[in-house]
Formats: sequence, C-alpha cells, structure tokens
Amino acid sequence: MIRKAISSDIDLVFGIYEKIHTEEEAGRTTTGWKRGIYPTRQTAVDAFLCEKLYVLEEEGRILAAARIDQDQLPAYADADWLFPASADEVLVLHTLVVDPEAKGQGRGREFMRFYENDARAQ
Repeated sequence: MIRKAISSDIDLVFGIYEKIHTEEEAGRTTTGWKRGIYPTRQTAVDAFLCEKLYVLEEEGRILAAARIDQDQLPAYADADWLFPASADEVLVLHTLVVDPEAKGQGRGREFMRFYENDARAQ
C-alpha cells in the first residue's frame, strides 16, 4: 500500500537512504548521491513537513519512498518536453528510493504506477 508518510516513517525512510549510500560506497549501485549531502534525514523531514512524502508499506515494512509535488527545478523550464504543460498541471517525483533488500521485486514500478495514476488525488 502506498500512503502519505507519518512521523514514525521518517527514520525508516532515512534508513533506506543510508542503505543506498552504503551500496553506492561499495560500488554495487550508482546514484551520484553522497552520504551527508543528499539525501539526508532532513530530506525526509522536509518532505514530511510539507505533506509530500509517500511510502510503500508492505507487511509493516517501509520498502520504498518518494516525494511527490509540483516543485520543479529551474532547468526543467528549458527541457524539450513531449507534452507541454503549465506548472499547475505537473507532478514531479523526487528521490524515489527502494530498499536495496527489496530491489528487483517491482516496488519501484508500483510506485511509478501510483505516481502516474493516483498521486494527484491525494
């Protein structure tokens, strides 16, 4: 189930960030992220505080998370988008993470379906 995060999810989401940093540092994945720079616990806190942090929970475990909002980087305005849209018509998916222990099991795909079909209604 994908839902808006609650406060007790913050440390669990941060735990996923940390696992991904460990995978990056070990050379088992490539994100370009740097521990202590991005994403940090504050990344999850900020997304939670503005009510834009979503989590995928399964059997009581948080297996994936992302921030979904309308905040676009300035560079997005220069992109050659296939479908032009005004800012209020766009949702942006930020910092989608899947727990490395759950990778390859369709959690990312499930999050993308939610983002594409259900997030606007939230």
